[in-house]
Amino acid sequence: MKVFLMLLMLLIIIVNDCSTAQVNSNILSKENLVSDTRELIKILEESHPDPYLNFGGKIAFHRSFQEILFSIPENGMPVEEYYGMILPFVAKIGDMHTGLISVAKLEHNEPGLPLQLKIVGQDLVVTGVKSDEFRELLGSRLLSVCGLSVDELRKRQTRLRGIENIYGELVFLSISLKTASGIKRLIPEWDVLDIMKTEFRLPSGKTTELNIQSVPAKTEIQFFVPSKLVKPSTAKSDVVYGFLDDNKQNALLIISNMERYREACEAWFSDGMQEAAELTAIAYKHFNNTEPPSDRESLLEGVPSATEIFISMIDEMKKYQTKNLIVDLRDNTGGNSLMKEILIYFLFGKNGLMSTNQGYQIKKYSNLYFRQYAADSLSLINKHRSIVLTKDDYDFSQEKRFEENNYDFSRIEDMLKVCSSFWSVYETGKYDLPSITLKNIIVLCSPLTTSSGFNLLTDLYAKGAKILGTASAQPGNNYGDILFFELENSRLKGYVSFKQNITFPDDPVKGKCLMPDYPLTYKKFESLGFDPDAEIVYALEVLGATKNKK
Repeated sequence: MKVFLMLLMLLIIIVNDCSTAQVNSNILSKENLVSDTRELIKILEESHPDPYLNFGGKIAFHRSFQEILFSIPENGMPVEEYYGMILPFVAKIGDMHTGLISVAKLEHNEPGLPLQLKIVGQDLVVTGVKSDEFRELLGSRLLSVCGLSVDELRKRQTRLRGIENIYGELVFLSISLKTASGIKRLIPEWDVLDIMKTEFRLPSGKTTELNIQSVPAKTEIQFFVPSKLVKPSTAKSDVVYGFLDDNKQNALLIISNMERYREACEAWFSDGMQEAAELTAIAYKHFNNTEPPSDRESLLEGVPSATEIFISMIDEMKKYQTKNLIVDLRDNTGGNSLMKEILIYFLFGKNGLMSTNQGYQIKKYSNLYFRQYAADSLSLINKHRSIVLTKDDYDFSQEKRFEENNYDFSRIEDMLKVCSSFWSVYETGKYDLPSITLKNIIVLCSPLTTSSGFNLLTDLYAKGAKILGTASAQPGNNYGDILFFELENSRLKGYVSFKQNITFPDDPVKGKCLMPDYPLTYKKFESLGFDPDAEIVYALEVLGATKNKK
């Protein structure tokens, strides 16, 4: 099972309405905008598995579409205004993996709220401030902005992009509040020069109302609660590990990103993905701070290998007979989910990998799909099929295999073969039997744990791991994997999902929102001194362990 959440999607998650996407700001004619709207609708209908669901059906979907057509002025409109017009329509699809890339041109020092916010439970908690005058707000909960409650702001946020549960609302609300363009889109009645009347509930329980002037987004956070923990650095790799006690009985594995690792890059090249070289070059530059080499072999060598790191971790845990593993996925917004099969193999061996049969995916084929995934084709898809699929069909083969409990392990192996860094180790059989027997695995989750990061979490959960933290913005039963597009006249860019992911077929509650076994409540966060790594400290408490302190 692959979920490609490419780098551009990660940037969308991080900056939302503050993208630096360059578009023509001139007024476009009504004819051109009508044409673009029809092109958008065609892309959504041809590519998305079910764009009609949250509209109430196909007729309601097309009613809303035609309302947009009739709203376009006779003399046309600027691209920025057109973007604002069609944004609620795309957002109503209610899918985090389907959306438009903002046309807002982010100024280098665009202002926003001078606060750093963390989602704890269903609260936005201040964990950092940009000046001494707001220091008293550390640990406080945001209640309202410009007279609008957080609940009202969450509702408004759902009209700006696809969101699937309350934790998604909080994620994108916190992002919108970082910049003036985000705040302005959320609160159109606010003037950028206005003071923002903002209300908080302090840790003491008292409420306070402050008049806050927005400050440049690039301004550094000056005051925050420092972590009491020593963690391995992710400067040279997004996959790192270390030990949290002197006896090395409690290991910490941090996986902060699932794009920038060698096996993902190898898979993208093998799949013939158009952006493979570009994404690999980005990963190379991120870790090496130099221009990437021109030859593919050297380029891949400069990207960290998840396989090498997992082998080192497993061997060291075996040496010290480590009992507990904490897997930190709090900042993992996804990438290429092949890493989850690789990790499952090293933790649970070949049998563990073979028994991973959690849920299924339904794929929607389209012209856009075949353009983006050039290595795939109908001839490959229809190999061994008695009834062939066409370029517009749905692929229900995984669902059928799931219902028949017919887990096709050869598919997993075929998928992993494209990762030569892993496959060369797998072929030796050295790790086919588990090298370690862990007593406990605790996975740390936050609302940002999405896409492939969420898939890794649910696979570990299926293997008996416990979840600790705050629930993910992604439901277990959702739409995922994305195709990129660009509208012909406005040059607006967007992305649309082409798979339905069903992780919990028999549990609609978990399918909507997978709640942690150990939720990080505000009360618990406060008791841990608002430590930014409170989840790790809490996990060590659950394990009855001590920790290394700074």
